[in-house]
Amino acid sequence: MKLTNIIDEEYEDVSERIVLPCSFPVRTSVSEFDENWLIVEGLHSFDGSVEEVFSSVFVARDVARKKNGEPENFMRYDAIKYCEDNKMVLPSMDLLCNIVVALYDAKDKSFANTVLQQFNDYRSYNSHNVNTLVYWNNEVGSVIHYPVDADLLSENKISKVNESLNRRELLFTVKNFGGGSLLTDILQDSSKHFFIDYIRKLTGLFDPSQLISVGEYFQKSVHVWVPNKVGQVQTMRLSWFSHNSTHLDIIGAYGFEAITDAVRGVRFSNASYVCNI
Repeated sequence: MKLTNIIDEEYEDVSERIVLPCSFPVRTSVSEFDENWLIVEGLHSFDGSVEEVFSSVFVARDVARKKNGEPENFMRYDAIKYCEDNKMVLPSMDLLCNIVVALYDAKDKSFANTVLQQFNDYRSYNSHNVNTLVYWNNEVGSVIHYPVDADLLSENKISKVNESLNRRELLFTVKNFGGGSLLTDILQDSSKHFFIDYIRKLTGLFDPSQLISVGEYFQKSVHVWVPNKVGQVQTMRLSWFSHNSTHLDIIGAYGFEAITDAVRGVRFSNASYVCNI
């Protein structure tokens, strides 16, 4: 069994992520650590061939905030840098989706449901930045989790972000996508298997219908958005976990305009490391 560090030697006492066959049964658990952090264990991300199992992830119980208590919004590059400067990681789309599903599964615990509701209350918490880009091409695109400077040059900033993380580029076939659609419709359409493969690689969920369960709990539909004229464009786009009054949005279609949103950091670490920061 191969073990690889998710963060390099700069971060001591780092938990390791285990690459396992995709049939490996995984159960998540959510518990309280302190007033700032929850511990989520057993998270796993499906990338098309394997599941990556994280022994433990510390999830911030709140988004970054200004002194007046309002959420502090960041452009993508600045969001990644803010987390790194505070010894955190901006989670990728696949990790964040798995966190949301784990919180949903633990919703009977009040502390888990409190954080889960932040993904529902769009007035207070806005949408969430994620550490993922999508490169769209005519036939073959790629989901890029933990992009590096070369991927983010459109923001014209160089500070070697995500250097200590494993950049993952997952290829997908661009065929029969259509425009943005209801996730329920996509999953029920047998002609959309290439679209479903993309959704799995973007969200890290072998069964993306888990997000539909979250949406139903919020009394919202779930939509997946792709660029206009998908299959006819060559462009790098931002990905977002978004929400409003009527639906959740899994987005891989935003340009690098001055769009800002909330930041929720995570730490891949054991308890003693978090205590000593």
